[in-house]
Amino acid sequence: MRHILLLSFVVLLNGCISCDSLRGELEVKNYSDSVIYVYHSCSDSLELGHKLNLFETRSGVTDASGRIRQDSIYSPKYRIDAYDYMNIVVCGPYWEPRLCCDNDTLYLFFIKESVMRTMGWGEICEKQQYEQRVVLTEEQLNKSGWSFVYYPKGAKR
Repeated sequence: MRHILLLSFVVLLNGCISCDSLRGELEVKNYSDSVIYVYHSCSDSLELGHKLNLFETRSGVTDASGRIRQDSIYSPKYRIDAYDYMNIVVCGPYWEPRLCCDNDTLYLFFIKESVMRTMGWGEICEKQQYEQRVVLTEEQLNKSGWSFVYYPKGAKR
């Protein structure tokens, strides 16, 4: 019986060590009256390979009785409502986050919802249709406590 309890404890502990909740994060707050989409990259421009969608869909979701429902539509994690926030997973544990970029620089691109609604991702990338681009270094993020606040252009802080 002791061996079973010990083994259960080890399995539980091992599972918790690899939990997503222990990963480092950058908190991005939206201090605007509008929904924004946040694209993050180690590159200084929007790229086709890491596509953002207006909404996400999940098909084939079943209900409690096992019947397939229609597709579920939901907001992606990179969409931030007005005066809300999101977290971007970074490298390192939560007590010592670090950037995953080789140059220790992260680029945040803030895209208006109206742009996401009216343009395809290819056109957004081709024309670099973002509202703001912010360059953050690991040193800046360490000083800010791994938090960044988005203010719309021209807003008083």
